Amino acid sequence: MVQNNEKNQYLATFTVNIISVCYGASAAWPSSSFLLLESVESSPLCSGALTKNEMSWIASILCIGGFIGTILSGILADFIGRKYVLCFQGIPSILSWILIYYAENPIYLYVSRFLSGLACGGAFILVPLFVSEIAENSVRGALGSLLMVTSNVGILLSFMAGHYLSFRLVPAVFVVLPTLFLLLTVIFPETPIFLLKTGKLEAAESSLRFYRNIQVTGQQTPLQFQEEFENLKRQFGSENGRQMEKTTYFLTDFTEKVPRKSFIIGIALILLHEFCGCFTMINYTATIFAESGSNISPNLSAIICGAIQLLGTLVSTKLVDRAGRKFLLIVSSFGAGISLVALGTYTYLNSIGYYVQPFSWVAIASFSSMLFLASCGIIPLPYVILSEVMPHKIRSIGATVCFCFSWTIAFLMLKYFPIVVIWIGMHGCIFFFAACCFLGAIFVIVFLPETKGRSFEDISRILAN
Repeated sequence: MVQNNEKNQYLATFTVNIISVCYGASAAWPSSSFLLLESVESSPLCSGALTKNEMSWIASILCIGGFIGTILSGILADFIGRKYVLCFQGIPSILSWILIYYAENPIYLYVSRFLSGLACGGAFILVPLFVSEIAENSVRGALGSLLMVTSNVGILLSFMAGHYLSFRLVPAVFVVLPTLFLLLTVIFPETPIFLLKTGKLEAAESSLRFYRNIQVTGQQTPLQFQEEFENLKRQFGSENGRQMEKTTYFLTDFTEKVPRKSFIIGIALILLHEFCGCFTMINYTATIFAESGSNISPNLSAIICGAIQLLGTLVSTKLVDRAGRKFLLIVSSFGAGISLVALGTYTYLNSIGYYVQPFSWVAIASFSSMLFLASCGIIPLPYVILSEVMPHKIRSIGATVCFCFSWTIAFLMLKYFPIVVIWIGMHGCIFFFAACCFLGAIFVIVFLPETKGRSFEDISRILAN
């Protein structure tokens, strides 16, 4: 149940996460469109069917755009502000869908995917940053988890649109989302933390009042609000209320104990996120369902997997501020690892000629449970935790570095994973993903502090010990 003081926090979070729905739709668009685009008889492009090389570039160029978008957004967020840089992400997203609608050859699609990547890169660094700076400690985890919930909503919608709508109608429908995002996000105030960092005390207080749903009346301001605002001023504001001088970074800002540990945690969680196999193996959904003896069509099987991912992230959102980040990550990592071992064993036995048809349900069950368990923790929580553990002075830079690393790994996985499958087999890749999940769970147990319900100040104090 949303409390009255949390209403505007939820409203703003849902609004800014419309761009996350756009990301999910863009990320899943190739999966639902490639079968048509590579068809010699029915390709919608004037240039004809796409080659395998062209399709691999269309899939992976999104990551190049994401890398550049992450850097640009991370830099601009500390100068222009979180809100306006976030609003800008709607423009390349709109243009990307327009280009798909008018596409005549692969060049249109290359540019479209690059622009979509720009918007996605900005969204993945700015949405967690924006939400973490407007949310109260008690709901910060749940609100932060909505990034992946809404992304999975976009994935599911894209799979469904690809199955039921024509090639040209899909972008005509989805262009509405970034347009709506742009028009609605501009209404909300800038985050109080950024306003404090730029010396705008009155605007910061007004912003915090909005996000705590406290009306300006003749009544006395609640003591809890006063204490929170004074605490934020102490952490992020300047003593005389004037605009702070341009931030100067020193080597010690990155090498001291707290930032060093936060970077280690961030990089480790990104590695777990990418190498759990969820993002890569979703591209092999049709193959796995076919090997299991299922008669479900490729697009319909993708819809089923999209629904499973969405269910998992919804569970994560419900539990993240109750069970805690650490507990969910441990359960998610071990559970996904066990599911991958089962799937890898089935795939290996099938590859060496064992009769596994009576156990075809194992492939579907293990793949589905892997998606569900990964979506409960491994997929959504690294973005939440990363925005919490980074020291405020280097939060934008730290998140930028980690997300650039994530986009790089994602590009390499999408572009070269088929080659690795030829070298070590699908089962070898699956066992590798399982090992990464188990190693990630051990890292979480040993090194990750619980951040549930804690202020940024408390988290920094824990990392300093």
